Parts: sequence; C-alpha cells; structure tokens
Amino acid sequence: NKFISDRPDAVNHACESVRYLKNKLADYEIPIKDSDPLRVVVKAYEYGYNGFNFADKLRQNGVECEMSDRNHAVLLFSATSTHRDCQRALTAMSLIPKKKPIIKAEYPVLKPKQALPMCDAMFMPQKRVPLAKAIGFVCGSVIAPCPPGVPLVMPGEIISDEAAEALRLYNVKEVSVITKVR
Repeated sequence: NKFISDRPDAVNHACESVRYLKNKLADYEIPIKDSDPLRVVVKAYEYGYNGFNFADKLRQNGVECEMSDRNHAVLLFSATSTHRDCQRALTAMSLIPKKKPIIKAEYPVLKPKQALPMCDAMFMPQKRVPLAKAIGFVCGSVIAPCPPGVPLVMPGEIISDEAAEALRLYNVKEVSVITKVR
C-alpha cells in the first residue's frame, strides 16, 4: 500500500508494460487468452505444450508462473512490475520452441456422491495414497488444486473415476483417504 501511495501511477505503468508484453507475444505467435490488464494467460496447448511443461520451461529460463494447468500457464504481474520484468518474461517465452499444437484437455464435470458427513470424515483416521489407488475410497480432506482453487472433492465424498481423472488433469499425485471406510 505504501508503494502505491508513494507512486500512484505505478499500476498504470505496470499495465502499460504488460500490454507491451501481450503485443510482443502476438508478434512471436505465442497464443494468449484475453485476461485482466496484469495477467498473461498463455494457451500452452496451442503452442505444443501442456501448461505444466510450459511453466517448467519458463522456470528454466528464470520466470516463475503464478499457476498452470494442462492447458495454460499464467503469469501474474503487480503494481511493482516493470518493463524490465515484462521483457524478461518475453525473452523466456521466446526461448521456448513452438511445436505442433496438442489437444486441449477437457475437464470432467463432477457429480460427487457423499458417503459420510464432512465433519465426520475430517476426523476419521486417514492415510495419503497415490491418486490411482484412491478410486472408490472416501476422501478425508479438501482437494482444491489451483487453479481453479475451488474444491473438486470434499471430505466424506467418494473419489470416483471422474474425480480421479479431473485431479490427474490438475497434476494431483496423492490424496488423503479415510482408512476405515470404503
């Protein structure tokens, strides 16, 4: 808050820098989604990568994503972001070779089945298991990968095939399941 108070134009300057970055990405044919002025959402699948791989490549080039999923990599800027920050992001992305587009991952719509009340499930004995072994078990904790940052499976719900597939798409490797109920 002090930074913004001392530099009231900082947000405008940051937005201008990100707008410059977005325009340059178009020149490099790096596909992005429309988003707010301080966010860059790269359509990694159109560039030949899943979002996790694209984010890894950016990390190798010195740029950290805010988040990624199977389809996208997201860079989030702030009022303190400078033209130099955006130029560094552009350089990092320009070093990633374009490949043949891949199929966009489609996330299943989940229709959870509750086996136990949530508060009961949260306090029952649990263990962490690989996602593939969790199918059919009752979830013991909230599973809310980011993005989207909203729960996909809640305590007390049965981890279905569809839920496991959605969690796999979000790169979830392990989950907590209740050990006494199946």
